[in-house]
This record gives sequence, structure tokens and C-alpha cells, in this order.
Amino acid sequence: MTVNIELLFTGNELLIGKTLNTNAQWLAKRIYSLGAQVTRMANVMDDLQEISDELLYMIKRQPDIIITSGGLGASFDDMTLEAVAKATNRPLILVQEILNEIKRVHKLFYERGDIKENKVSEYARKMAYQPKDSKMLENPEGGIPGVLLELEKNVNIICLPGVPAELKAMFEQIVADIISKMVGGDIATAGVKFLVDLIESEIAILIEKVMKAYPSVYIKSNPLSWQDAVRVEIHLTSRGEVNQVNENVNNAAEMLKNLILNYGGKIEEDSIISANKKQ
Repeated sequence: MTVNIELLFTGNELLIGKTLNTNAQWLAKRIYSLGAQVTRMANVMDDLQEISDELLYMIKRQPDIIITSGGLGASFDDMTLEAVAKATNRPLILVQEILNEIKRVHKLFYERGDIKENKVSEYARKMAYQPKDSKMLENPEGGIPGVLLELEKNVNIICLPGVPAELKAMFEQIVADIISKMVGGDIATAGVKFLVDLIESEIAILIEKVMKAYPSVYIKSNPLSWQDAVRVEIHLTSRGEVNQVNENVNNAAEMLKNLILNYGGKIEEDSIISANKKQ
């Protein structure tokens, strides 16, 4: 089955250009390799209403999974779980297991002399609250757990921390398996990449012909330069059963190359990426 995933990133630092959103690229690439597809991404500021509104919009679109990144910490502007509770019309519930872990860590910090008082502040305590009916997801790289909330109509919300190392670790140990089970079967991805010396508008009509002939193959052109010499990079990708994917991509690439050559273009740096099973 086709598994559609939407990504929601929170943080003012992303919107003012202070922090590069590397999580977006990593997640999109990893999700695609598992045979699922990212259908939408959104970046929103650290505002309860903004996050809640975006979540409501995503839920109405009914993707299989909504993954959020960021906003799980102790800071005043960490409000993702509060927004999830608001958007899904459910209360935040104290999870004693999380609170006990927070207390344990604070005691360790106090005994090491890292903090002056062995006291859990209001801000630290808020990390122990999760939306009702949600499941805690263990964070192997940090102290802040994630959240899995299964909604009606098969929409799943997965909340991950924004720290890249923590997000990646939780995705690999927990989320990847969830996605793989939804996708099912031996889904594979395959691709071909090459450079041509035509301008993008000339290539567009040729690409359209190929995509009509091979609708399961996605073709994307990316202009690289035009001032010294015209060069456009073309990527052909597809997903499906291993042998069929290889055949479709290779046939589509061959058709496109012939069209480009017949048009008078030149092809260089041909790079074939064979089909690989999801991983």
C-alpha cells in the first residue's frame, strides 16, 4: 500500500534562518527509502495556536502518519505536546514513569554539582505530561521521550525531539519499523541520474512524453548552470517490486536519452542507481 506521511517542524530558529533544517532532508530521504512518501512538510513558529492549527489541517488531510520534530523540551516555548492535545481535543496526563526519570536525572545532576538544588522545576516537570491515550516512545540518545498517538481513521501522530542525533536514533529504532509494517512487502527504489546540455524548458516536453509512457517513474530536472554552459541534471526514480522497478527506470531512461539525442542534446556523466530493497 502507499503510505503517506506529513512532516511538521516547530521552532522560530528555523523560520529566521538561524538553524538549518537538516531533519527535513534526512527524514524525507529515509522515509522514501522505506517505500513510503512524504506528501507535505510544514515549518511553524513556536506558538501554541499555530502548531495546533497546522496539526488540525494535517489531520483533516488524513495521512497515514504525521511526524513532528521539536518542541518536546523544558523551555517555555516547547509546546508541541500541548498543541497535539489541543488539536485532538484531549487532556495532558502526567506520566509517572517519565517524572521518575526526570527526578533521577536531576538527582544525578545535583550530586555532580551541576545544579544547586535537587528540585524539579515547573518547566522540567512539564516534560512528564503527554496527551491522553498516547504511548511513550523511548529516546535512546536523550532524556526526553517521544510520543505515539493513534487517532481515528488510521491517522498516527509521532512526536520526535528536534535534536538531530535523538531524532535519528528514535526513527531508526522505532519509527522505521512502524513505516515498514505499513508499507509491507519488498518495496524497492531505483534511479538513474545524468547531465544534459539543453535548457530546462526544452527538456520539459521530452520528460512529459516519458512520464506518460512510464507513469510509475518520476522524473525531476534540476538546472545547474547557464552562464558559462547550459547543464541540467535529471533524476529518474521509481518504487515497487525490485525487477519491475529496474526495468521501468532503465526503459524510461533509455527513452528519454533517445529523445534528448534526437533533439540535438548531449548526455554526460550517466549514473545508474540499481534497485535496492527498502532498508
